[in-house]
Amino acid sequence: MAAAIRIPEGVTEVIGRRLNLLSAGCNEVLALASVIGRDFAWEVLLRAAAPLSEDMLLEALDEAVAAHIVEEMASGRYQFTHNLIRMTLYDELRIARRRQFHRAVGNAIEVVYRADRGPFLPELPRHFQAAASDADSDRAIDYAVRAGRRADTLLAFEDAAQFFQTALDAMEQRTQPDDAGRCRVLLLLGETQRKSKDFSGALSTLAEAAKAAKRLGLPEILANAALAYQQSSWRSGLLNPDPPPTQLLEEALDEVPETKPALRARLSGALGRALLYANAEAEAEGRALVAEAIGMARSRRSGGAGSQYLSPVQLFLGAGEHRGATSQRNRDGCRSPAVGQPGDRTRGARLAAASVSGAGQDYWR
Repeated sequence: MAAAIRIPEGVTEVIGRRLNLLSAGCNEVLALASVIGRDFAWEVLLRAAAPLSEDMLLEALDEAVAAHIVEEMASGRYQFTHNLIRMTLYDELRIARRRQFHRAVGNAIEVVYRADRGPFLPELPRHFQAAASDADSDRAIDYAVRAGRRADTLLAFEDAAQFFQTALDAMEQRTQPDDAGRCRVLLLLGETQRKSKDFSGALSTLAEAAKAAKRLGLPEILANAALAYQQSSWRSGLLNPDPPPTQLLEEALDEVPETKPALRARLSGALGRALLYANAEAEAEGRALVAEAIGMARSRRSGGAGSQYLSPVQLFLGAGEHRGATSQRNRDGCRSPAVGQPGDRTRGARLAAASVSGAGQDYWR
């Protein structure tokens, strides 16, 4: 949540004198509206103010409009004439009252916009987190994750990262920890940090997610965290990230069962790429792992599950004819069967293992 802005005492006194000229009922309605935001909808205010009648609410708003505290905008919408007025009202609320109002506003938004809550998902975590009970925190976490996923779908990766961080913050408020849930959100946060090119943050978050997943026995989360960590490591420019990507990938391969061949193929390909970039001594092992990943993909190609991993890998290993000819192509440069032009070996390796690890789309961005 955003840090509070301190209003100068003189400004608060001037605003306070204006508010003191209004009735107690009007000030109560304005205090509730200040929780919604500078702009607020009539329907949300009406439902949050229950059991206050519609006539009483209209009377209070008319009084505020006449005093130039709020102004009527489009049909059914109002706005504080200055945000400092809203902030003053909000700051004067007692903690218990503030929590009650945030819960009422959150419930109202849920009901009023139940047909399509998507555009209002960013508001709901804020209200339920501020309400501060365990039940409210659970709702804040749920809406923050949903808002993060929606932002990720819209390619607003920095916004998505903020929502996932909000979910983690809300988890800290709960009296009963949810370690598995926190691990899943850490993976979501790390992925969005990677997509937003915050590679340093991604490496830290994904390493924490992988460590927690291993401890909790969540092999798929461990695998996906290791894959994203490896992708972030070679894009970050860090030569020796801690822990090394190979360590996390090897741990994931140890944990992921044989019944998950597609995931194991991605892990093998990613580990092969990591070893190819590690040093000359590890290059042979890296090539063997990439070849193993190709074999896994081919074995599943008849079912359609592995074909997406195969073709770009062949660009690196010679369109599937890699046996016995790999060394010569490494000396001459990788040749693309599609265009027939010599390619850069490092770029070929990147394309090959990126495809196996599921990062092929990212490579082209």
